Amino acid sequence: MNNTNINRLAACICKLSTRLELKRRSKSALLAGLVTLAVVATPSGANAQRIPFTPVEECGTVIGAPGSYTLTQNLVSSSAVMPCIEITSPGVLFTLEDHSITGPGGVHALAPGIRIFASASGVQLVSSGATIQGFNVGILNEASGVSITGNTQGLTVTRNSAQGILISNASSVVMENLSITDNGAAGLELSHATGVILQGTSFLQGNGGHGLWLHSSSGNQFVGLESADNKLAGIYVGEPANIAEQNQGSASETERAVTARSMPRSWSPTSRSGSGTVGNSAPSQDNIFIRGAAIQNGGPGIAVGSGDYHNIVVNMSAQSNKGKDAVDENGSCGGNKWLANEFAATDPDCIQ
Repeated sequence: MNNTNINRLAACICKLSTRLELKRRSKSALLAGLVTLAVVATPSGANAQRIPFTPVEECGTVIGAPGSYTLTQNLVSSSAVMPCIEITSPGVLFTLEDHSITGPGGVHALAPGIRIFASASGVQLVSSGATIQGFNVGILNEASGVSITGNTQGLTVTRNSAQGILISNASSVVMENLSITDNGAAGLELSHATGVILQGTSFLQGNGGHGLWLHSSSGNQFVGLESADNKLAGIYVGEPANIAEQNQGSASETERAVTARSMPRSWSPTSRSGSGTVGNSAPSQDNIFIRGAAIQNGGPGIAVGSGDYHNIVVNMSAQSNKGKDAVDENGSCGGNKWLANEFAATDPDCIQ
């Protein structure tokens, strides 16, 4: 790539970063306004009766109407098959405060801790140090326009038997300040997702699959993500092995490894009627990774699967990963852009 093209790409990335910042400020302003309403609505506020803040006090709660809701205590679920909290309505602000939501744990847990249905567009999930643990999937989001925010105290999603957070068939989702650790499959997984933004300071660590896995997902942006000590790749953009075999004739080593830690049968799009993940699979393209790190993962630090093109990896660092720090399974550097990164070992060698 000559200097002119590099400068053009740098300018595009600069414009993208500006748009990301404007979108982040817009979301932050919206959240600030919603949280202000929540403060006004507390029982001690003068306007408590005008703007009610509905308490959530037990598992099995279904939030089916717009409004502001708050978790008032730690919750423990004994059900292996029912989500603790279900959100079915749009226009919901749900603050978790610093409480924990704990499931039954183990491989027999088949339900998510919090499920946001496709009908619940625009949900704002706000944590001030909350923890979600012991479920099949910590948070399952199927709605668009959702915000999952950890504020300064963060949101911890840990020790779930499958994914920490699964974003499925959703668009325009913003996530910020998350700690996703020690889950049985991928820490954060995107399936048929577009326009997802992860920003702030987020960690994916010690998960049993990839730290971050994108499949059939395009146009997503990840800024400042750190992925370490995961069993497979720190960051993997690629399709499940069976799909890769259909499209390419044979699966790559990274794709074959996915089969052992793929989406759980109970809540994965592959098993839900009408989702058509396999039949409607598409390449993952136009995803952008900026200023993050992948360290000491059991697979490559960052890997892009065969058939996935037009992704951009810039100002990323990776070290001490098994095999290679960065891998482009398309066999060249023409299909994806790798710029200004810090990698010790790469495949192919043209990765920068």
